[in-house]
Amino acid sequence: QLFTDYVEIVLQDDNVDCVFVSIVPHSNALKSGADKARDADGMANLLVELGRKYQKPLVVSVNGARHYDAFVAVMEEGGLPVYRNPRAAIQALETFVGYHLGLR
Repeated sequence: QLFTDYVEIVLQDDNVDCVFVSIVPHSNALKSGADKARDADGMANLLVELGRKYQKPLVVSVNGARHYDAFVAVMEEGGLPVYRNPRAAIQALETFVGYHLGLR
């Protein structure tokens, strides 16, 4: 929960228009394994809730193997764009922001 608390603090800032979250999911505390990925208090569901609450672009990178497919699926099903590679996530966010700023 501490990690998502930090994400929420950033989302609350009026000077922040979008957020990139990079997760290395190898901690049981994140509830990222297949057996816990759908838990309401797991990181995936908490990030989905934050995305809905703040209505700011929130892009996620999950740097982990296929073991974390369920974790990724929860966020994708909740409407968050999730990438397996941080570079791809940043490029997607850059394209999105550029489009909305009229740069592309």
